[in-house]
Amino acid sequence: MRSSRNTFMYAPCRCGSGRKYKFCCSRKDRESKGAAPFIPDDLVTFDLEAGERLNNEGMALLGRYQLEAAARAFRESIKAAPVMPSPHNNLALTTFVMGDIAEAIRLQEKILRESPLDNHFGEANIVHFYLAAGREKEAERKADAIERDDAHEQSALGKQCEALARFGRHRAVLDKVRRYQGVVDGTLHYFAGMAAANLGDYTTALDHLLRVSRREPRYKSAARFAKRIQSGQGPGTIEDNWPYFDVANILPREVFIRMVREAEGNSDDGGELMQRRLLVEMLIAWLDEFDLKSRETLELLGRSRHPRAIKAIEKIAQGMLGSDEIRLTAMRMLYEQGVWDERKPHKIWLKGKWVAAEYRGAKIDPERATAEIDPESEPLYLEALAATREEQFERAEILWRRLLARSPDFHPGYHNLAVVLIHLERPDEAETCLRKALAIDPNYIFGPCTLSTLYL
Repeated sequence: MRSSRNTFMYAPCRCGSGRKYKFCCSRKDRESKGAAPFIPDDLVTFDLEAGERLNNEGMALLGRYQLEAAARAFRESIKAAPVMPSPHNNLALTTFVMGDIAEAIRLQEKILRESPLDNHFGEANIVHFYLAAGREKEAERKADAIERDDAHEQSALGKQCEALARFGRHRAVLDKVRRYQGVVDGTLHYFAGMAAANLGDYTTALDHLLRVSRREPRYKSAARFAKRIQSGQGPGTIEDNWPYFDVANILPREVFIRMVREAEGNSDDGGELMQRRLLVEMLIAWLDEFDLKSRETLELLGRSRHPRAIKAIEKIAQGMLGSDEIRLTAMRMLYEQGVWDERKPHKIWLKGKWVAAEYRGAKIDPERATAEIDPESEPLYLEALAATREEQFERAEILWRRLLARSPDFHPGYHNLAVVLIHLERPDEAETCLRKALAIDPNYIFGPCTLSTLYL
């Protein structure tokens, strides 16, 4: 173990300059923060070597997506050397990837508040967290500060470029990489290349993108966009931009799933959640990456009233990307939302040519009483409904069959069982259930709708 303030003062500076902290950032930290270097009052001993080793172990575990183990390693690193910002930043990042946005923000804000050391990585890290939480003004203020203050260490500068890229600040990204005096790695080349492409400087874009090596995480994206530039093609995206991020880089999987489930369970159509720019960006990227084949994703995008979502749907309806079905779906959504006037035709690309198309919507007006469930069966009904919504389809099938055994004339039960059977890839049984529901009540509107979808 190494003890006291001297160990910290003579350790390598965290800015990455290679000099000792005492002779590098110590004076600047005291002048900018008005305080001595951060060492907790109750700290008797600390071990920078152990802290660095545990932090590296955590990074390796995070790279393998062993999140719980990575979080433990970062916590142990913090115990060994609380003065190091890296494990604090990485613990916050791991917590975010695990889906807990609020805790990630708390952890990141804590180290930024308590440590007088420069923490460019942490300042850029929290931009992503704020955006995911819908705190866009705070994220933008951080981006403003990042634009004015260059990091002098490779990974921190890469994180700054990432934060600025999320706001489409192409010139700022390119200028930061140009000013950097150190070795430019694949991450920096990638962000500089994409920034240059978005600025229309394709010579500079290719110069950077072609320098991303096969060993780099962003190699495939860099190679794909470099090939499009070399062949004279555009980006081939809905928004006609060169995207910095693919689906996996916009939101961690667990965060995205949590957001979508919250939106689906919200009676006010997702409310504020569906207005978050990262969720909108995620859905657009999903459509871009899967060649506009997911009508469900397009419908989910349509639930947002975010200006970017509406513009993306208009671009789909008026563009040539994707299938005729996708363009017609986008067209219908724009009419139904009142974005397009029903009295005016619009030009869309159908069957290989431009045509003037009009929309004539169908209206459903079921002025009739809904089916009722007897009070004794209602708890079972609610349990079956919850299992279906949580996608526990095997359990849901058992519960719906149990309910129908009690209430054989409850036609919505047959419909919900059919939906479950469709998810279980048993369409013939689903059709039988839907026909049973219609036999009980021929006017049950969900029956023919789901049956027609099944036939399609």
